[in-house]
Amino acid sequence: MGGLPMLERIFFLGFLVCMMTSCSSSKLFDWKTEQQDPDDYTTGLIVPENWQVGETFFAPKIEEAGLPWVWDWRDIPGGLTEVKAQGSCGSCWAFGSTAAFEGAVKIQTGVDLDIAEQDLVSCSSHGSCGGGYFAHKWHVEKGAAYEADYPYTASNSRCKSGVERHEKLTDYAYLGDSSKGPTTEQIKQGIYEYGVVATVVRANSAMKAYKGGIFDGCSNFTTNHLVALVGWDDFSSRGQEGHWFMKNSWGKSWGEEGYMRIPYGCSRVGVTTTIVVYEPGEDMPRFLHDQIFTIKSGEQITIGIDGRAGHSYGWQVDGGPSIRGVSKLTVSPDQTVVYKFIQESPKGRAETLIQVVVED
Repeated sequence: MGGLPMLERIFFLGFLVCMMTSCSSSKLFDWKTEQQDPDDYTTGLIVPENWQVGETFFAPKIEEAGLPWVWDWRDIPGGLTEVKAQGSCGSCWAFGSTAAFEGAVKIQTGVDLDIAEQDLVSCSSHGSCGGGYFAHKWHVEKGAAYEADYPYTASNSRCKSGVERHEKLTDYAYLGDSSKGPTTEQIKQGIYEYGVVATVVRANSAMKAYKGGIFDGCSNFTTNHLVALVGWDDFSSRGQEGHWFMKNSWGKSWGEEGYMRIPYGCSRVGVTTTIVVYEPGEDMPRFLHDQIFTIKSGEQITIGIDGRAGHSYGWQVDGGPSIRGVSKLTVSPDQTVVYKFIQESPKGRAETLIQVVVED
């Protein structure tokens, strides 16, 4: 994949911000408990010149059968990872990028991965507290550091040496083509097929003041903020076309616990959107979403997955005794049965409900 161009102006802007603020502070920023002041609802998107050069663009095939009217990745068991707060650092680009990566890991494995944004701010060439752009290339090439190993400080601190990086993205791409942004249907398809997407939006004073409901303070000015989209709803109480579920990086006290319902196209949301591709390593469980299979009476069906070395597996049938050490079951129930499939790996545990419906 082609990389993003090196931009001297990003580092220059970052330097100016550093000179004007206390960016050298070593205070840790606790995004899990921080209540941000509205004045600290910082943005930070800087669009590089010729950013399209060397990048991959992807137009997903729109399924003829159509997509669900409502889709929300927060509905998976355990939900998505926590909403975070970027503080007074213009690092939205880092938080939007990690939101997509964390979403991909959670959807694929069921594991809540807490990726370090400070690793991107301090160590990558994609930006600083003075602003930046999508950082997926770093996660493809270098991998992700963990928040526990590299806590967020909301500062342009020196890159920490000796930090271990773990999971890597397999790939990433921009939706649409290089001459125009993706359509609403292409963004939906990207979310449906690949999970949480990172995107841009125009953040204005109305967005900073947002408390809930469907946002109506749209602006057509240039995008200045990088966020994530986790789903959509084609219905609206106001008769609008529909809206996205947008995950922000301004803490859980903003909006609807850190999320916004924003109409399609409002404030230029989605004009540049990326998908990420993640394939779980051998140390991760492979998450199966709850499934329903229908069979005829007397038929057999095999459920589960191929086992991996170092992982443990088990089943529980309708709340009864556990069956341990088996990753696949071949069953022929005489009535509808619910099976719980349990996976444990070195990095997490995932549970899946599989219902086998028996028809006469």
